[in-house]
Amino acid sequence: MYFFQTRQSDTSTDGFSPSHVSELEPQSAKVLLDRFFTHTHVKNPVLDEVHTRQLVSRLALYGIDWSPQSCLALLVCALGSLAAPIAGNEDIGYGVTTNSHQYRTAQSFFQAAQKRLGICLTNGDIISTQCLFLSGVYMITVFRPIEAWRLFLQALSNCQNLDFLTREDSNRIVNVPYNTASPSTPHTTLTTTSTDSQTRYGNQTLEQAIYWSAWKSEIEMRSELQPQDFKLPSTQKLTCPPFLPSPPNISDQDPSIDGLTQSEQRGWFFYLSEISLRRLVSRIKREILAFESLSKEGVDTLSVLSRSIEEYELQAKAWYDALPEAVRFDDSPITDDICKFVLRGHYNNLFEMIYWPFVDAAIHCGSQGKVTDPKDEATEEERRFPDLALKGLEKHVERIRNDQCGYRHRHHGTLPMMRSNTRSALVLMAASFILEEKDEGVTKCNLDWRFSGLRMPDGWQEAVYEVVEMNRYWRDEAADARWRFDILERAFQRAQSINTGEV
Repeated sequence: MYFFQTRQSDTSTDGFSPSHVSELEPQSAKVLLDRFFTHTHVKNPVLDEVHTRQLVSRLALYGIDWSPQSCLALLVCALGSLAAPIAGNEDIGYGVTTNSHQYRTAQSFFQAAQKRLGICLTNGDIISTQCLFLSGVYMITVFRPIEAWRLFLQALSNCQNLDFLTREDSNRIVNVPYNTASPSTPHTTLTTTSTDSQTRYGNQTLEQAIYWSAWKSEIEMRSELQPQDFKLPSTQKLTCPPFLPSPPNISDQDPSIDGLTQSEQRGWFFYLSEISLRRLVSRIKREILAFESLSKEGVDTLSVLSRSIEEYELQAKAWYDALPEAVRFDDSPITDDICKFVLRGHYNNLFEMIYWPFVDAAIHCGSQGKVTDPKDEATEEERRFPDLALKGLEKHVERIRNDQCGYRHRHHGTLPMMRSNTRSALVLMAASFILEEKDEGVTKCNLDWRFSGLRMPDGWQEAVYEVVEMNRYWRDEAADARWRFDILERAFQRAQSINTGEV
C-alpha cells in the first residue's frame, strides 16, 4: 500500500533529551538561521526572514515559552541543524547522518517544538499553520513520510480559514501589517514586543505562500502514499490552485523597512518558477492522458501524440528561456545551489513525461490502440518512434546524472528523489532486457516493429550502478531502500551478464 516505509526505530524519539535547547545562544542561533534560510527555506519561502531571525535571536536571549512563536523558532532551529549544502565529500556523504551531533541536536529541538504544537491545532492563524507545515518538512527530512503527510494535511486544513480564500476579491492585494499573535496566544516576552509583532510582508503574500506550500506538499505525499480513504482520482492529480502567490511588495525607498535579503529574492524566484513549471506539467499531462483515451476507439494514439511532441518541447523551452538569472541552470553539474538543482530535476521530469508513452510502448512490446501491420510502410510519424523512445531513455540517464550529487544529501526531497531515480534505473534495465530478447530472437518477445531501430542510451549501465549504490547508502535508515537495493542489485547483475554475454 505504501511506497515509503520507515524502520521501527525511527518512529520513536530515540531517547534524545532536549538538552541542546537550553544550550542555544545567539551565535549558535545565527549559524542555524543561516543554514535554514540558505538551504531549506529557499524552496518554500513561507516566512518573513528578517522577522523570523529577530524571533529566534530573542529566543536565544530570553528563553522559550509555550507560544506558537516559540514552536516556530524551535522548528527553524531543528531544520537548521539538518540543513547542509549539496556539495560534500562523496565518501562521507553530503548530508547529516543519524549518529551525528547535528541530527541529535535537531531531534532535541523538534521534541521541544512538538510539546508546543498542540496550541497550533486549535489556532487558525498563519503562524500556527506555518508550524504545522514546517513540522511536516522536518518529518519528511528524517524519512517519516506518513507523519509528514498528516502534518501537511493539517496545515492545509488550517489554510481553509485564511482571509484570502474567503475574500470576495481574492486578487486584491492587501498590504497591511499583520499581527502574529492570535487572541489565545499567551502574552509573553516573545509576543508583546511591538517591533516583532509585525512582518514586512502583507497578509496576502504570507497566506498564499503557506497555502501553496501546504497544498503541493500534501498532494505529493498523498500521491506517493495512496492512503486508503484519501486516494486521488487521476483527474484530481492534475488540478492546481488557480492563483500564483503574490511576492513580497517591499519598497526599497522606505528606509524604515528592511529590503528583501538575497536568500529571500532567490527563494521567491525559485518558488514562482517551480509553480509555473508545475502548472505547465499539469496541463501537458492532462493533454497526454486525453490522447491515451483515444485508444478505446482503436486509434493509434502514439501517431496522434507524436504530432504534438514538438509543440510540448517548445513550451518547455519557453519556460526555460523565461527563467530569472538567479535560478537559471545549464547542463553542467550543480553542486552548490539547491534551487537550480531542484529546478533542473523538475525540468528533466517534464521531458521524461512527454516521451514516456513511447518508452512504455517499446518496453511493453506494443502500444494500445491500432497498430499497423509490419508489412505496411512506416508512416512519417512511425519513423520517429525509435528516436522519441530513445529521447525518453536518455532523460532517465540524465535524471540520474543530474541527481547524483544529491544522493547522500538529506533534505525533504530526498525520499521522492530516491523513488524517481530507482524508477529510472528499473526502466533502463527493462528496456535493455526487451532489446536483448529481440536481438536473440526470443519468440515470446513481440516488440512493436515500429521500435525496431531503438537502442540503449550511452552510459546507462553506469547510471544504474549509481542508483544501486544510492539505495545501498540509505538502506539502514529507510526500510524501503533495503528492498529496493536487493531488487536493483539482482537486476543489475543480470544486465551486466547480458552485456558481457555471460547469460
